[in-house]
Amino acid sequence: MQESFIKFALEKKVLQFGDFTTKAGRKSPYFFNLASFDDGYSLKKLGEFYAEKIIEEKIEFDLLFGPAYKGISLVGAIAIALSNKGINIKFSSNRKEVKDHGEGGLIIGAPISGKILIIDDVISAGTSIKESFNIINSFNAEIVGIVVSIDRKEKGSNQLSAIEEIYEKYQVPVNSIIDLDNIIEALPSSTLLMGVPTFYTRLLNDDRLSSDLVANMRLFISGSAPLLAETHDLFTERTGHRILERYGMTETNMNTSNPYDGERRAGTVGIPLPGTEVRLTSVSGEMVTDSSVGMIEVRGPNVFLGYWNMPEKTAEELRADGFFITGDLGEFSSDGYLSIVGRQKDLIITGGFNVYPKEIEDVLNDITGIQESAAFGVPDSDFGEAIVAAVVAEPNAVLDTHSIQDVVNERLARFKHPRRFEVVTELPRNTMGKVQKNVLRERYAQKEPPMGLSLQPVEKLEPSETL
Repeated sequence: MQESFIKFALEKKVLQFGDFTTKAGRKSPYFFNLASFDDGYSLKKLGEFYAEKIIEEKIEFDLLFGPAYKGISLVGAIAIALSNKGINIKFSSNRKEVKDHGEGGLIIGAPISGKILIIDDVISAGTSIKESFNIINSFNAEIVGIVVSIDRKEKGSNQLSAIEEIYEKYQVPVNSIIDLDNIIEALPSSTLLMGVPTFYTRLLNDDRLSSDLVANMRLFISGSAPLLAETHDLFTERTGHRILERYGMTETNMNTSNPYDGERRAGTVGIPLPGTEVRLTSVSGEMVTDSSVGMIEVRGPNVFLGYWNMPEKTAEELRADGFFITGDLGEFSSDGYLSIVGRQKDLIITGGFNVYPKEIEDVLNDITGIQESAAFGVPDSDFGEAIVAAVVAEPNAVLDTHSIQDVVNERLARFKHPRRFEVVTELPRNTMGKVQKNVLRERYAQKEPPMGLSLQPVEKLEPSETL
């Protein structure tokens, strides 16, 4: 059943591999959106998969409950699928708000009583599940379990996934039709994987990843966020495959790509695609002709015509000569490979010096015990901005602050040194997996830096502790 469900979800593009961040801020290697089952046949099939899982788990219950809004159609489809197997079950859903007219009330469907099985697509923030528990408990009914489509293994607090957190809190079994194990099992019969960096790091953390497991694979592609050169090289070492990294945007589609045939260079997004022009410009809009960092601008048939009904925004970002201002900063190698060094809005200006966060992050990410990092600026009365670096420790790692500072001192100019470090369990990301530095700036803007620049060694750093 699991393999059939994966193929079904992939065909409908409901299941996507990549580096996603849920609305709760947890990182996930894949994305699942039940709302994309948007026709009668696919909803019927989805109900049948759920029904099969419920029967397989031998769950005893009296009523299906689906949280608003996606759960409303889902419980109906499952009830129909169960009835086709000779099992007639009642179902209910909740509204998002109480209605005081027409049918009225909070509940749609059968009265809530007896043993209740909650149905959902995924558990992310767990908000709809918590609301369901509150509603069902108010009717003094018994919740016997939860069934979802996929366990995305998002990292939650205390390193628990979202599903593990729900189980820990409510002690109610959560069953999923598929999980990470099923995804791993599907790799030997697959030929192409389009993902983003976190998905590749998750695969590298799984001991089952090997050259034998991916022997049937033709190509691995990465995009949406920069792939660390270290991740690229480790993946090649483990699998024999070199990831093809590329660069695109909603407004432009694909702009550059490492070649299918040719050198796939770690740390770069390749060369401009045929028919696409890519140039770098200075703050004043002048062309950058040397190896300096500049604003990436793109022109070609791939570039959009403008933002719908937003002429002012279009004029700001689309030049008269057709070049689109991406907002990304990059640099070209002598042979034309483009590297992205960050976003213009993330540029740190401290004491009159321009500091590119990626330069700091590359140094920190090379340090043993640091899994990933993010450098950003916060307001400072003396320098305009002070540099802060958020670091995520590798599992079970003990960070030696003196060693970190020694590496920074050796490899970076003095004005590029972070004023302080913040140890966090994970970096905030948006739905495309990109680090939200605006969230970090807001979080730490009001936090006073320690006096001076001395960093005291600690035996073990706890999350959110200032070094």
